[in-house]
Amino acid sequence: MIEKMLHSPSPSISWRKDLKKLKGRRIYIYKAYLLILPSLIICFSLGFYPLLQVICYSFFYKTLEDEIPTFQGLSNFLRIFNTEIIRNSLVTTFYFVVGAVSIEMLLGLGLALLLNREFRGKGIYRYVIIFPMAISPMLAALMWDLTLLPETGPVNYILEILGLPQPKWFAGSALEAFLAVILVDVWQWTPFVILVLLSGLQAVPQQLCEAAKIDGANRMQVFRYVILPYLRNLILLVLLIRVADAFRTMDMIYGTTNGGPGTATLVFSLLLYYVVYSQHLLGIGSAMAIIMFIILYIICTAAFKVARGVR
Repeated sequence: MIEKMLHSPSPSISWRKDLKKLKGRRIYIYKAYLLILPSLIICFSLGFYPLLQVICYSFFYKTLEDEIPTFQGLSNFLRIFNTEIIRNSLVTTFYFVVGAVSIEMLLGLGLALLLNREFRGKGIYRYVIIFPMAISPMLAALMWDLTLLPETGPVNYILEILGLPQPKWFAGSALEAFLAVILVDVWQWTPFVILVLLSGLQAVPQQLCEAAKIDGANRMQVFRYVILPYLRNLILLVLLIRVADAFRTMDMIYGTTNGGPGTATLVFSLLLYYVVYSQHLLGIGSAMAIIMFIILYIICTAAFKVARGVR
């Protein structure tokens, strides 16, 4: 017993070992922070700093010609809500988002269910569906602008052969131009919905579907009670991504209608572009960007609360 006590380490020696381990851990943590420091600097300079600058400019009257901005408080925000063209652009954006995203979600889910079945040439169809998503929005706008020409476009030529009325699309009435813009957005971004939902469908256990069919469930009941619960999170994710992306759509509308005829397709993001780059009103443009961010934040928060309630 006495020999064990003599050969056992003293409390001071164990305390020193623990201190060395603690110092080694701190040095390891400091090295880790040093390794990610360049990435943090890049993220701050490209992300957080412009965001802080936009927030600051939203409270000032600032143009590209003014070296010293003038503080105005909330005047820029009040001016936005008191301007009729900005209010109308918000309404137009709302109709565009609801119309385009609704069609994309329904059409994407239906085509994903169709492509989840076994048939010949399924891989070829998948590659063809991806094609619109790989095209840039400006190129898609130019392509559809030529395709939907009232007199020489192939779409109206086919409608004429079939004896159907030929709309003027982008050059027609406000409703025709608005529906044409929705058509282009649906054509380009429905493949994204298809690919995400198709990946979710392939993860659904087939044993559950077969067990439900054995119990007497039809296809609609299998989809509602077996497949849909597995796709709920993916549907919410795709819905949020598409709503945020559709709300920010600018380049496709700029390349097709340029906001016309009149202001029929002048969405909020396109008006923001004109305010900043044509009128050079950085203060009002920054306030509009913050309003856009707040609207998207409210939509995402509400969607998550609804999803939790459904669960």
